[in-house]
Amino acid sequence: MKLKNLSIATALLLALTGCGSSGGGNSDNRPTTPNNEIQNNQTTQNQANAQQAELDRLKAQLSQAQNEKQTAEDKLKQAEQLSAQDLNKAKAGLQKAQEELAAAQKALDEKLSLEKTLTRDEVFQFALHNGLNSVDSSEFADNFKNNSKSFVTEQLVEVHKIIALKRLARSYSLSEDEVRNFVNANKDKTLNEARTLLNGKRTERENLINDLTALAKQKGLEEWEARSFAYANVDNDKANALENLNQLVAEKEKHRLQAEKEQKIRDLVEQYRNNYFSEASQYDFYQALGDYQGKSLDEVKQELDNLKSNLDKIAELAKPLADYDENADNYFIRNNTFVSIEQAKQNLEKEKNRIIEYKKKLYSFDSSGNRLGEIIPEGFTAKYDLHTKQEPIIEDGFETGKKDVTRYLDIYNQKYSVVVGNYVNDAEKETYKIKDPVVWEFKDSYRGIETKSNNFSTEGRATYEGVAFDAKAQGKLSYTVDFAQRTGSGKITGLEHIGNITLEEGKILKLSDKDAIGVQGKAIANDWNDVDGKYIAQFFGPQGEEIAGKATLDQVNYELEGGINSSKQIRDVTLHNKEETGNNYRGGHYRQDPFDIGFGGTRGEIQK
Repeated sequence: MKLKNLSIATALLLALTGCGSSGGGNSDNRPTTPNNEIQNNQTTQNQANAQQAELDRLKAQLSQAQNEKQTAEDKLKQAEQLSAQDLNKAKAGLQKAQEELAAAQKALDEKLSLEKTLTRDEVFQFALHNGLNSVDSSEFADNFKNNSKSFVTEQLVEVHKIIALKRLARSYSLSEDEVRNFVNANKDKTLNEARTLLNGKRTERENLINDLTALAKQKGLEEWEARSFAYANVDNDKANALENLNQLVAEKEKHRLQAEKEQKIRDLVEQYRNNYFSEASQYDFYQALGDYQGKSLDEVKQELDNLKSNLDKIAELAKPLADYDENADNYFIRNNTFVSIEQAKQNLEKEKNRIIEYKKKLYSFDSSGNRLGEIIPEGFTAKYDLHTKQEPIIEDGFETGKKDVTRYLDIYNQKYSVVVGNYVNDAEKETYKIKDPVVWEFKDSYRGIETKSNNFSTEGRATYEGVAFDAKAQGKLSYTVDFAQRTGSGKITGLEHIGNITLEEGKILKLSDKDAIGVQGKAIANDWNDVDGKYIAQFFGPQGEEIAGKATLDQVNYELEGGINSSKQIRDVTLHNKEETGNNYRGGHYRQDPFDIGFGGTRGEIQK
């Protein structure tokens, strides 16, 4: 009976030993052994107590085996006096008792080995050599250091089981939260049992996804939207999922209405830009409109109407510029589309002055249209830019020397027009020529802001008063226009060296090659019976506010006709208007010594 008990105890010890030697399987890439998955607090203490009880039991069993061995030896000694058969039987019993004693001793030694407390490094090496990677082995060692080897072994088995469950759960496309929850809830399940649960969960999940997808499509969601919604709400209960679906549909409708509103606003903005602001740059247009995000359609329309109203006012403001230069009004509108009316008024005056300065041709301008040089004041300026410099002497195409040449300008500068006299003293030969204020031949040639024919008054009379001048003196102009009869006549006074000059009545006509108004007629030197010529003039200003012109007169050369010239020669009191004296034939006589008189004036009130 005692030998039988010894055999059972040994088997139990061997079974425990076999359990203690088992190791874990392979680990996945980064298994985790967090404290919430493996507890080592109260569980650890309970298991340690159980192990100690088992150790005490084995020690008692070993002591019993030792006592039974002693008893067997005593019996052997007693059997020596018995028959040989009893002796052999006793020896066999002794041998068996010795073997069981050795086995019990071995089991106890192994058990004592398993109950050895492991340091952190020993736990780390044990885990590393039994399937965990270095990171997880380190965490495992932190969690289970200073525990018995048998306890550490059991926890390692649990870790590998958890790793296997995690792998299985992840293979079913569960989220990490779902994986963690599944493992915590099914630690006691086998892998096959866990797989069965996951298959059921997958089927249930797919059915729920399909149901949610169908429900979302019924609410008007597109296929991809419905599927996305279903996957996002598969873990919610039906009531929450339905609430989320209603919110999603409401949000989508809100976005649709917002997108519809924004599209209407974009269409309206584009309509205004194309219809009213096509000449303006797109950048300037949107800068002026500003940020209209978040504004209602009516608010944006009001802002667009404000821009259009401002544009209409700018266009009305710019109309007079059309009388200053072709397309000047359109140019001004493009450059001032989005400025305030107050600023546009200031810019309008600047643009008027710029055009006037450019058309008078008194100044040079840079590439940006900015005036260069000093400003010439309105009124009469004598000997402007007087200077003397050496210029080459040209004979038969060759430079044969140098000569001193003196030049200056006399300028009568009115607001809209200018009359310029050009003095040259070239090697003691003086000439004085009035630049033609009227340029008949060329459409784009001018001496100021020409009056257009449809802006010229058609009724009443008015007198233009101003200045007349030649190389020697400055006098006065008085010229009266009958707008209804389209005629004009006047006189020049105050040139004492010549005397008064009558500007006989001339017909006011449109210039032949451009939209401008001019007049020409006969000019007579009243104190000379053989000095006369003609005058030409043009009207300047948007409404014909000014007149500018010149009179060219000469004297009869009776010597060429076989007679005797008068002792009073016009050349003695005037300067020739060209370098070569020459002679021309006009009015039945040869003429000589032509000279110029420039004149200009500003219109008084029209009397009707």
